[in-house]
Amino acid sequence: MNETIRNIVAYIPNEKIRFFKHEITGDLQLELTDKKAIMTILKETSWTEIKRHIDVKMNPKYGECPICFTKDIKRRVTCSKCIAAHCIDCYIEMFVKNHGKSICPFCRFTIGTTNLF
Repeated sequence: MNETIRNIVAYIPNEKIRFFKHEITGDLQLELTDKKAIMTILKETSWTEIKRHIDVKMNPKYGECPICFTKDIKRRVTCSKCIAAHCIDCYIEMFVKNHGKSICPFCRFTIGTTNLF
């Protein structure tokens, strides 16, 4: 994990990132502060996958949400596996509907637990 953090710091200027632990899961979180984007760094996630996520989140073209079709997504969430992006409102709605689990509508990757609600 330390090597992954060193790779991230070398790849992105320090003033643009912040690391913290998720208060419920304890997973390491990476915040791209100037893009208002957060991603979870799982222990099994490779540097190649993390770099791909960073590149997607740093991309200034936000486009539209493929779920609700909201134009120009201001805050988006990307799947930890397939990098499908959708708006934060759709993510929250899915999280609540699935009782504390986030299930990607595209690849069905699941993260979270049903013990939250």
